[in-house]
Amino acid sequence: MRTFLLWACLASLLTILPAAAQFEGEGGPKAWVACISDPPGARILVGHPMSQESWEKGVTPTRVPVYDLGHTPRELRFTFEKPGYEPYTSLVTVSAGDEVRLVARLEPRRFLTYVSDGKLVMANADGSTPTDVASLEQPLSWEAPVWIDGARAVAVWAAGELALYGPEGKRLGTAITPAQAAQALGIQQPVALWGAVALPSGQGLVCLGAWGQGESAAFLCPIDGDSPAKVIAKGAVRVSAAPREDMVAVTTSEGTVVYGIRASGDVDILSDLPGVSELTWSPDGSHVAAALKGELYVGDGGFGKLIQVTASEQAGPVDLVWHPNGKAVLCTIHRYLTVRSRWDEIWLVHAPGVEGEPVLLVDGRGHPHSASLAPLGFVPYSNRLAYRVGIPPDHRTYLTDLSQPGSNEVLLFNSGIPSWSEAVAGAPPVSEDAEVDEPEEDSA
Repeated sequence: MRTFLLWACLASLLTILPAAAQFEGEGGPKAWVACISDPPGARILVGHPMSQESWEKGVTPTRVPVYDLGHTPRELRFTFEKPGYEPYTSLVTVSAGDEVRLVARLEPRRFLTYVSDGKLVMANADGSTPTDVASLEQPLSWEAPVWIDGARAVAVWAAGELALYGPEGKRLGTAITPAQAAQALGIQQPVALWGAVALPSGQGLVCLGAWGQGESAAFLCPIDGDSPAKVIAKGAVRVSAAPREDMVAVTTSEGTVVYGIRASGDVDILSDLPGVSELTWSPDGSHVAAALKGELYVGDGGFGKLIQVTASEQAGPVDLVWHPNGKAVLCTIHRYLTVRSRWDEIWLVHAPGVEGEPVLLVDGRGHPHSASLAPLGFVPYSNRLAYRVGIPPDHRTYLTDLSQPGSNEVLLFNSGIPSWSEAVAGAPPVSEDAEVDEPEEDSA
């Protein structure tokens, strides 16, 4: 047995060690890998799939020579790295005399942000490498940070006001304070603020505030530092923002009104939707999902005919979240057997015209932490849904992979509701026929 293990280890080493020689100019005939990325200028790292070691081979676009040792074909690991973008890795198989083209579109880096132990935390999109970037005074753990203009700034609730920070944690200013909200209302009473969404143009945010005996309002909060806060609507209990245009949906006890926000700060009523208790736009803004009369409806972004897509016959749906592909909506359905027997279910419901039955993704019955559930959003560039378990602040954030039904893992313990920065639109995809630089013979 010991002899067998020795030979197995030796065989593995013989597989890995020649890889270094492939990139150092030893051996027989060459193969070439043309490396192209959008955007260009990405650092190229090449290594063996079974080894953590890699060799830097210039920047895209260029041709990387591979020195074959006679054992063909060979599988190599290519990684493109560029600041501000997610790393791209691909396995490439080459044989002697090959000319392989590797074309990759680099995705803008997106940050996971949340509040934990009084700190504003930034991490990679998958939750790895968390870093405390700022200390916060009396943060609201049940409110997710709000990213502005892609990843230019993040707004977070602390000490009752909506504070602005840069991605590196530098304090940039304040979007709105309780005193500014009271001034906009023309009252002397203190205003408790919560729930904010960012306008896609980056000109400001819209948040909610409450005072007195159950009175509330939605406020426009410019972030230029000069313009005062403005009241959009009174009686507001919920707000959502469109992804492409400066439009917000403000929900009251009577329904939902969609407002357009001009660059001047003027506000126009675009649509009045009586009875709609929640509304959210699809990722491209072409459709809306709405909760109406206890059921889920989907319609076009022009607020035309709404089509009913559920028949839950119970309390729901709520907490509407679009799938990134814009073809399905996730929602929470409340289930009741008795007054004391209650649990939540997270369902995926396909939009009209998309084939497929509704899918139960997460069942609150028997969940290890709580039967109270709500979808939060998708981990960027993945098929994993983040969802809240429990009622804030006594909650946790879990993940479930839609490609692996029943899979559940904890993303965050004892921290606030998370959010992800938005990707900034990039240039058009690079052509497969893009020209690449010819390296010198001794460059690899």
